[in-house]
Parts: sequence; structure tokens; C-alpha cells
Amino acid sequence: MSIWHIAQRELHALFAQPIAYIVAIVILFFCGLIFADGLAQYQQTLLLGQPVPPPTMSNVLGFFVFISLFVSPAITMRLLAEEHKSGTIELLLTLPVREGEVVLGKFLAAVLYYLLILACTLFYALVLWRFGNPDMGPMLTSYLGVVLAVCGMVALGVLASALTQSQIVAYMLGLALILVFYLSGSIAQSFTANSTATVIFTELSLLDHLSRLPYGILTAKDLAYFACLTAAPLLLAKEQLTRNK
Repeated sequence: MSIWHIAQRELHALFAQPIAYIVAIVILFFCGLIFADGLAQYQQTLLLGQPVPPPTMSNVLGFFVFISLFVSPAITMRLLAEEHKSGTIELLLTLPVREGEVVLGKFLAAVLYYLLILACTLFYALVLWRFGNPDMGPMLTSYLGVVLAVCGMVALGVLASALTQSQIVAYMLGLALILVFYLSGSIAQSFTANSTATVIFTELSLLDHLSRLPYGILTAKDLAYFACLTAAPLLLAKEQLTRNK
């Protein structure tokens, strides 16, 4: 059984539940409201004759990252926790499949679900491109930032799901792990007397590494951060599966 087969299995299980469609509709509904509000403000400013920068997708994509804080652990909480609780993880691991393939397959399924929702927001980008004059470079890096952030959040959620048999515990643990990285920038500001702690928490901050992408700035440090944020939890989840085998 390959990584792709495991991902397909999880996607089928996910879309067999109405919650998958409800979550997607709710996210896209609020993204649409935010986009419409931003476009209305842009048009109003133009009519007033005031200088205004080209419209962007930053508000929509910023909301997408924010809502992912709560949605990603909900999507991932059952991936491994349910397998442990039902005992099907032992059956799965007796097949010619490695622990790493199981983790990557489930991770890929959750990411693909997110990408399907994110792809729907491209309609708003097409509207801006057709009727406005957006800067495509920052828009592309903004979308890349969302994908990287989602991959990191999903990986943390998969790790949380690997650590427990309870889906509720997996959700709470996944949310806590994601919030640590999401709020690290704010935590860093409380260590004004300790420069080392300030630097550490600033470097751990997901928002800090996302902040440059809406301006079209993509650095090797930011790419390395998101690579580590994704790879490290997946490796830990794989090791947890190996110990439980």
C-alpha cells in the first residue's frame, strides 16, 4: 500500500462525512465576505479620489491561516487516534507498508483537503486580476505562505493524533501545539529582559516567518523554518507509531 493509496483512503473517509463539506462551505463563506468587504472599501476610496494601493488577497489569506488554527486539529484528530482506538492501526501495519508511509499518507490527505478549499479562493484572485491591477508577485508568495503554514499545522495535528487514542485529546493537544508557534511572537515580547528567550521565540513564530511573504519577499530562512515545522512533527509521529507497533 503506497502513500497515495493511504491518502485516497483517508480522503474518501473524510468526504463521506458531511462535516467536511460544512467546514469548506463555512470557510469559503467568510472568505467571500472578507473579500467583498475589502473590494468595497477599495472602490469607495477610489471614488473619493484618494490614493490607494492595488487590491490584494492578504485579508482573505490571513483569515484562511487564522481559521486553520482551529480547523486543522479537527481534521487531523481522527487520523491516527481513531486507528489506535479501534485497533485497526495494528492491522494496517501488518500490511507491506512502513510507518513513515502511513504518516505521510494521512498527512497528504489532510493537506489535499485544505488545498481543495484554498483552490476555490483563486476565484477571488481572478476577479482582482480581471478588474483590478494587483501585484501578482506578492499574491503568489502569499498563497505559497498559506500552503506552507497549513502543511506545518497539519503536521502538528498528525503528531498530536499519534500521541493519543482520544480524538478530543488529540484535538486539544494539536491546537495547543499550533498555538505555541502561532503566538510565539507575542510570547517573545514578554521576555524583554532576556534577549536569548526573545530571539528563540521570535524564530519559532509562525506569523513572523509569514509576515514577509505578502510583500513578495521569500527568504531561505523562512523556507527552512516551514520545512522543519512540517518535517519534525511527521518524524516524531513516525517514531511514535514505531514504538506502538
